[in-house]
Amino acid sequence: ELLDFAERYVQVLQRYAPARVVSDLRQFVDAPLSARWEYANAIRHFRRHVRRAAMFGMQPRAEAIIRVILRVSRRTDLRVMSGPDEALEWVLQE
Repeated sequence: ELLDFAERYVQVLQRYAPARVVSDLRQFVDAPLSARWEYANAIRHFRRHVRRAAMFGMQPRAEAIIRVILRVSRRTDLRVMSGPDEALEWVLQE
């Protein structure tokens, strides 16, 4: 199911590239580790079609880990935000 979604999502991103993406992860809390791994891999493939991406709604421990990874990798195109309004505002900035 996730692979079907990823294929369709890539088509949308290609059509509107460079896209701006906001990911709501509030319902992702109970997802099994395998689903989280697949989601992370899908995001990696989407990256070349995305100008800016923001995510919110992560568990505090996961959020802290992601923030460290982003800081170490010096990525400026992806941010973890506290909520949907902040995420949307950031992705729409030039």
